[in-house]
Amino acid sequence: MPPLIYTIIDSGQKVSGDVALGKYPNLLSIALPGMTSGDSYLHGSPFDTTSADFRRLGTNAGAYTQATGPGSMILMWSDQYRTPPNLRFESLVAQADVRTLVFHVR
Repeated sequence: MPPLIYTIIDSGQKVSGDVALGKYPNLLSIALPGMTSGDSYLHGSPFDTTSADFRRLGTNAGAYTQATGPGSMILMWSDQYRTPPNLRFESLVAQADVRTLVFHVR
């Protein structure tokens, strides 16, 4: 089974901790718990996790946006999209509790 990488969004915060994909560069999915409702984004940085170069990921049509709210979900990531080696997850709404996210990589 491909590895799982865990990160959290602290209570009262909007952005998760850094996820360094390392030797597993292919994102397969992200498992999300029930969250405080709002849109969410995935950020990427091509350099390192200390960089201020994180940007929202997207296509020519705009940033990849996912509505989140009550009830857990799994966001499937298409093989056609390459991800940078460093990721963060952003919620537009501060979370009312600690949220644990699981990145499934290969």
